[in-house]
Amino acid sequence: MVMRSGRILSSLYGATDSAGIPDSIANQMAETLSTSLDFRDDLRRGDTFSVIYTVNYRNGEPIAVGKLLAAEFVNAGKPYRAVLFRDPFGREDYYTPEGESLKKGFLRSPLEFSRVTSSFSNSRKHPFSASTAPIPASTSARRPAPGSRPPATPPLFSQDAKGAMATSSFCGTATGTKPITPT
Repeated sequence: MVMRSGRILSSLYGATDSAGIPDSIANQMAETLSTSLDFRDDLRRGDTFSVIYTVNYRNGEPIAVGKLLAAEFVNAGKPYRAVLFRDPFGREDYYTPEGESLKKGFLRSPLEFSRVTSSFSNSRKHPFSASTAPIPASTSARRPAPGSRPPATPPLFSQDAKGAMATSSFCGTATGTKPITPT
């Protein structure tokens, strides 16, 4: 078992690299806590994290990184924790220390954290006015953060949900989605 801790200065991967944490463990932490935290929008300079994970050894030498056993991420002063639990049938899943499942109905962001190509910056252009002033927090506009999602990549879902692709037989309207008759 290995325990490592770090502090966010600019990005999650920059902090995990500085702490000597493998990317696969950083990905597991981000995926595990994704129902509570949006690692694309919620990260703040000064946030801290700790992970405990396994390493596989052969002849006393590390050969592969194992799995995340526990994680704590403190975001804006609020701790988020995950612990791996194995039931009597050998099924494993992550829970809070209080026993609440981390599998919830919705993810905070349906885009894989590792697919985000750049972080938010106040120097980005506003999507409508094209000014470089920050978008006020009170507006409903989302701050743009580019992603490198390949075409036809399905969004992420929590638990075992699946999504359906929209077809041309439906049309979005101001009052909802209505079927249209093909001609």
